[in-house]
Amino acid sequence: MSHDGGLVDHRIDGHAIDGHAIDAERSWADAAELFRCLASPIRVGIVAQLMDGERSVGDLVAVLGVSQPLVSQHLKILREQCLVVGSREGRRTVYRLMDDHVGHIVADAVSHTSEHDHPKRTTEESP
Repeated sequence: MSHDGGLVDHRIDGHAIDGHAIDAERSWADAAELFRCLASPIRVGIVAQLMDGERSVGDLVAVLGVSQPLVSQHLKILREQCLVVGSREGRRTVYRLMDDHVGHIVADAVSHTSEHDHPKRTTEESP
């Protein structure tokens, strides 16, 4: 919030985000929740795959090399956070990104970590 308790008009290149002044504290909390949702390598991998287009659970299982129940569990979390949507095609469901924003976040994060010398996690540190 601004020092007078009003809405903060965050600007990127001189424009308010999405043309609207935003409540900064709420937006920061919502953004932090989005980052918590993306704090799993499998969910980052799912988002990265969906950046190239729709995928079924079977497609994601094959590419990510993890079990179908695990992919489904992670897709549920991504759906609950409005990051992906699923649609039925016959007997299967295909998933896509809700919009391009989350794809840009993941792409930027992957690019950033590959450009800089980030500390590598050891297996003891893995959750």
